[in-house]
Amino acid sequence: MKETGIKELRSYIEQAMRACGLTEENAGTVADVFIRATLRGVGHHDIYDFLPRVQWLREGKAVPNPVYRLQAAFGGVESYDAGNGLGELGCSFGMERAMQLAEEHGIGLCALRNTNHFLAAAPYVERAAEKGFIGLLLCKGGVSMGAPGRPGACMSALPMGFAYPTDGIYPVMLDACMAYASFGQLQMRAKKGEPVPEWWGLDKEGKPTADPMKLAQGTRFPIGGHKGFGLAMLGEVLTSVLSQGCILDEKETGDGLQNWSAHTAIAIKADALMDIGAFKKRAGTLSRRSEARAPGLHIPGMGSWKAREAFTGKGAFSLEDELCEKLDQIAGELNIPKLSK
Repeated sequence: MKETGIKELRSYIEQAMRACGLTEENAGTVADVFIRATLRGVGHHDIYDFLPRVQWLREGKAVPNPVYRLQAAFGGVESYDAGNGLGELGCSFGMERAMQLAEEHGIGLCALRNTNHFLAAAPYVERAAEKGFIGLLLCKGGVSMGAPGRPGACMSALPMGFAYPTDGIYPVMLDACMAYASFGQLQMRAKKGEPVPEWWGLDKEGKPTADPMKLAQGTRFPIGGHKGFGLAMLGEVLTSVLSQGCILDEKETGDGLQNWSAHTAIAIKADALMDIGAFKKRAGTLSRRSEARAPGLHIPGMGSWKAREAFTGKGAFSLEDELCEKLDQIAGELNIPKLSK
């Protein structure tokens, strides 16, 4: 493992994105998303997923500086074509627009089609909570989740997240999906040699498996059985259907769009019905009363806050040698300074 300064990593991401054609503002937005995601300390859906972004941009698979085209609007609800830009840019735009709509209407919804992988929901909803909103972000993922007791994937796992401010030292925040495990979690378990519960899903032969990689290649089951499956269907309606994007496994829409990725950002103005101080106190009371009934309770967002405190305390991340070597290799190809000194 190598200690890499947080400021140095942020600068590296910004310079790499600039070298790939992004404007200074867009490069800074992408860097902020990756730093926020890495500060969670989960080890996946963070800086370890940065290199594919560079590859997409260099190969022309993603647009460096996308143009957002309004498709439809009604009151506080809007949908946009995100111009095939990086998901980090599309979802940042979507959440910002949802907050602007919420300022005017109390609640705002911004649906996006033609975007790309958003990394994780946490960075975007965290920003919303910092600005005094209840933030919710939904993602249409690939068709990778099955229905209870049935082999074969037939639904997106609905990666999603929410956050809201409290009078405590961190916002309540959840980043999850409707499957028992994300692909990132399965990859981590495989690397550590850790098995998974057999009831998490089936291998590609339709048999229960404790092997995380076989599960990744097979069918993941939804949390809570039919309940998780039903929520995933709602997520598909709020993302691909509302955004006029590709539905589930469609190859293209009626107007020829072939990018299946879609996201929806929702923001609620936390001080719409009471002043922000009262809202934060009541939201904090919810956590405290829960903890009082279950001492030692882990409140969503607590782990991310502790990890952030640890990283910012020492001002650095501990990154795997293999990742650092790849980042340095890309730096040479992009003609920017390497991370290693």
